[in-house]
Amino acid sequence: MKAFIRYHTVDVLKLFFLKVNFILSKKHPILVYTMAKVGSMSVYFSIRKQTNYSCFHIHTLNLEEELHNQEICLTNGLIPDSRTPIHFIQRKILKPKKVVKFITLYRNPIDRNISAFFDAFELYVGTSIENYKGEIEQLIQIYHEKMPHNYAVEWFNQVFERDLGINIYDYDFNPEIGFQTLVKDNYMILVLSSALDNSVKGEQIGQFINQQPFYITDVNVTASKYKAKLYNEFKSTIKFSQSYLDTLLQSSYSQHFFTNEEIEASYKRWLEI
Repeated sequence: MKAFIRYHTVDVLKLFFLKVNFILSKKHPILVYTMAKVGSMSVYFSIRKQTNYSCFHIHTLNLEEELHNQEICLTNGLIPDSRTPIHFIQRKILKPKKVVKFITLYRNPIDRNISAFFDAFELYVGTSIENYKGEIEQLIQIYHEKMPHNYAVEWFNQVFERDLGINIYDYDFNPEIGFQTLVKDNYMILVLSSALDNSVKGEQIGQFINQQPFYITDVNVTASKYKAKLYNEFKSTIKFSQSYLDTLLQSSYSQHFFTNEEIEASYKRWLEI
């Protein structure tokens, strides 16, 4: 009931005030535009709390794709997380070719996938975490069968490039630093590793949006919620085949954003023996 009320009443008002803030603001709009489960909500809410920027949070700029994702939720008896601002963004920001500041994040694909699985636990498993009575092995089987495993490593090719016309891999990147600013036409883009300390993220975002000082406050952290016990047990149990890890860790995504040492550490951490 709370999710229903939020989606059908509270979120309508929130989206209305976001639109009003955009109309009144004289600053460049900020789009926290990332794949899901990379810490983007923490960035978004920190900007909303500490600045008067017009700021939006999205995982795609394709309205049909977003409506399809919401339909999947509704078909399975679940309420979507929030109302989408994509139609407004397309009409008022992108089509008029306004100067836009994008913030996008990346994360180790295996960690991201596991976090995403637990974030949408009821969608994949058919029951809430509180009511789950099965074994960890059963949960691992569901994970292997139902998760879109390549989502993270394909997001920059299939979503980011499609929506913005920018191939992220055309730009040199130093994974040891973990952040980068790109400029193309009217787009300014800050790329950040989700693994960076919050102090570093805050410093980089603060410089990017001209807001000093700026701090990141964590929200929506999977491991800190009520689901932490099952989540941590799952992570300590699951392992992956060599071919599975190769698909993710030898991808253009991983090769671009992670050091050889980080990739080797992922093999060591997750490879089944």
